[in-house]
Amino acid sequence: MIDLFKKVKDILLHDVNLGIYLFENKGTKNKPYVIYKMLFDDRAKQKLINNLNNAIDEFRGTINDMENEEVPYYNPDADQEIFQVNKDNIEIFSHILPYLTEENNPLILSNNIRIDEKNKIKAWIIKVEYEEDNRTKQIYFFQKFLKSQFMQSKKMFFLLDNNEFKLLDKEILGMSGLFEVVLIEDKLISRNIKTFEYIFDFVRYYKKESNDFVEVLKEEKLFEINNEAEEKLKKKIESSKRFAHKFYTAKKNGYYKSIDINKLERLISEQSLNLNVNDNKIIIDNETNMDTLVKVLNDDYEQSLITTNKYIAQKKQKI
Repeated sequence: MIDLFKKVKDILLHDVNLGIYLFENKGTKNKPYVIYKMLFDDRAKQKLINNLNNAIDEFRGTINDMENEEVPYYNPDADQEIFQVNKDNIEIFSHILPYLTEENNPLILSNNIRIDEKNKIKAWIIKVEYEEDNRTKQIYFFQKFLKSQFMQSKKMFFLLDNNEFKLLDKEILGMSGLFEVVLIEDKLISRNIKTFEYIFDFVRYYKKESNDFVEVLKEEKLFEINNEAEEKLKKKIESSKRFAHKFYTAKKNGYYKSIDINKLERLISEQSLNLNVNDNKIIIDNETNMDTLVKVLNDDYEQSLITTNKYIAQKKQKI
């Protein structure tokens, strides 16, 4: 991972094209997301490149301080200084990417198209575009947008000019030098979990997906869920980000569709799991241990091909 950031650092030393955007989450059905493009002069772009270089140094410093320099995957319950998420897991990103690549035309902020505090701006997005192997590639940096970065309306700002402070009455936007989320290749890497969750509305998304998964399981022939258990599941999804994320992952991976009921019954017996099987169905009732259930759905009970040791493996890669 550290080599990936060294590569970005090298890219920023050469000629790159910068795209500067604002991302608005309008929350309407017809047009939930809007991307605004901003035109910057060369001086502003150079200052921005300096800030991006500083951001990369911060990421590299955080990774260097880790024991094995491996960036862990997102865990909403862990105190993570840095983490990664595959971009395919970010539902919002698939909607806004065509506007960032400009396959679809973003709105260009100008004298005719303006924004203010009434707009639900979520983030600054900086696109670094470069050429590699005869292909155009992009790296994206994200910064949480604060309403205080609208420097107009009720606020007053003054410029010192010839020993006299003059009122600035033009529209001004502020941007900090802090970029705590970056997309490199297919990985979103973040140094701030709250910023990441805010920009991509990630918790709301995977909680919604988890609640939808409860409805899916009710229709699956392999499962039987009573009303009390359904209510218990949904309460746990709402109260525990970690559980909701694991439940969402189970839906996304789809391992539950290949469960061998006979092997599961042996596992339950061997490991004394608090999970019931009856008439070739997994019974989900008020006595079910929901953490055990989500481990089964995620196929977390593994056995090594080398040592035959058995594990609860929350992270895995198919071979």
